Formats: sequence, structure tokens, C-alpha cells
Amino acid sequence: TLLCPPNITYCPWSDEAEDIHGLSKVLLLETAPLLRELWPDIFSMMEDAYIVGFNIEDFDIPLLSKSADRQNMLMPDYMGTIDLFKAVKKLPGIKRKNLSNVYTHFTGKQLNNHHKAEADTKACVEILQSLLRLGKFSEDMIYPFLPEE
Repeated sequence: TLLCPPNITYCPWSDEAEDIHGLSKVLLLETAPLLRELWPDIFSMMEDAYIVGFNIEDFDIPLLSKSADRQNMLMPDYMGTIDLFKAVKKLPGIKRKNLSNVYTHFTGKQLNNHHKAEADTKACVEILQSLLRLGKFSEDMIYPFLPEE
């Protein structure tokens, strides 16, 4: 689902980001709930789970953590992350290691609707399943959750 940042009217917004993601401030303001409204569900899904995604260690997790912190909400104690971007960097034979190319490499299919949450999530599931099926997944691809001191 979409989320509306609480301070969206003051957020920097670029035409390039809007073109990539197909999201506008107007769309978010009119249709998207605030993070605070969905936080109980997000928290319960993340708690004691492994979070899987593409480049989540450097983008999604810090963004979510900072957003929660700004609103005085605690991050859940999740088990760890499986960042598929970092995982495939360790594997030979993939030229450009972006989500579309990695998806095509492991599935033989083109990724449609790239940069849309549902499509990217399904792609990550298929990539992880392929890594497991091919025996290319290893424990060093899991990054443990380290709570902030």
C-alpha cells in the first residue's frame, strides 16, 4: 500500500522520482494513509521475522527506521534482513546487478511494473526461491538485526 509522509508538503519532490514511481504529492495526499495509521500492522509483520528485499539495508530499513523515529514509534525487533542486492553481489555472472537484471537472470522473465511495490515484492520472492532452489543461498547472506544502543 502507499504511505503518505506526515510532512509531504515540505518533502523534496522531483519530476524524475514521480516519473519512475508514478506517484505524485496529490495522489498520496488524497489516497494514502499515514505511516502512524498502518504502523501496528507493519510492526506485527516485521516482529520476529526476516525482512527480504532488494537494497533494503541501505534504503528501505533506514528510511522506515527514521520515519518511525521521527514519529516516536519503535522499530520492531526483527530477526534480520536478506538483502538480495548484497546477496547477488557475491555471485558471478550477473552483469548489472539491479532488480530487473537480477530477476531476469534467475527467472528468464522480464520484470513488469518495476518500482511498483507489489511487482518488486513478487520479484524478490522469485529471486530468493531461485537462490534456494539452485543452492546459491548461504547464511552469510542474512544480516542479523542489531538493535540501536
